[in-house]
Amino acid sequence: LGIMDEDMVVHDLKIEIQLTAAQYKTSPILSCALLTEQHRNIGYLCLTDFTLDCIEDLVSRFKWLKDSDCSDMVLDLRSSSRGYALTEQVLASLLAPHEAVKNGAVYQIRKFNPQKEAENKSSGISPEVLFQTRFDYLDESGQSHSVNIEDSALGLNRLYVLTSEETAGCAEALIASLKSYMNVTVIGKNTSGVYLSGIIIEASLSNPYQSLGKWGLHVMTAATANKDGLMRLGPEGIKEDAEREESPQDGIALGNPEERMLRYAL
Repeated sequence: LGIMDEDMVVHDLKIEIQLTAAQYKTSPILSCALLTEQHRNIGYLCLTDFTLDCIEDLVSRFKWLKDSDCSDMVLDLRSSSRGYALTEQVLASLLAPHEAVKNGAVYQIRKFNPQKEAENKSSGISPEVLFQTRFDYLDESGQSHSVNIEDSALGLNRLYVLTSEETAGCAEALIASLKSYMNVTVIGKNTSGVYLSGIIIEASLSNPYQSLGKWGLHVMTAATANKDGLMRLGPEGIKEDAEREESPQDGIALGNPEERMLRYAL
């Protein structure tokens, strides 16, 4: 439909084309690779969203990395801004030191307002989120799943994470919480600073406000703290250890060891 000149200005060719509409379901795992650098096998994984649909795929990819003797990991969260806390918990358990996962150590603590915390306490609901090896859950369609990560967990002591100003939510909580257990080096830009988690309430047949039509309400319900209850994540986001600029115009694919951000991490 257009052509771009040397100054990156697009000129309209004034033509029309016809397209056939289609629906696609894409994976949030954009790239997964094993790279050899200085006689070390280094894993690379780029994740855009912490979806429920990708949990089994994540476990499978990490099994491949583990079977390939992966000793270090670069986690690319530059475009990760949303998702499910459960998927975050699974990914954390795949990365964290074996001892912490094996013992079911406290991964993070979710802090609620005083009224909700009192209600949870009386109901026996713990604010602690633990590392686990087995996860039983329902997907968005209500179908049950069960995954065991024992044969996939890498048990790392250090992690390199690529970030941008768009990195937010589950990605930030993962970085902040894992810092209590391992050496996490953040490369890129200061993250967004989305330190609250929430739930989505929407119209349904069982909802008294269903007659109002299609609507949704995203309610912030909790803040994220590390295992010691310290709010290491706030509106200021997570500051990078090494500031680096990505170069999306260079045409180098994600996972290629010559891609600028990955090259620096390696």
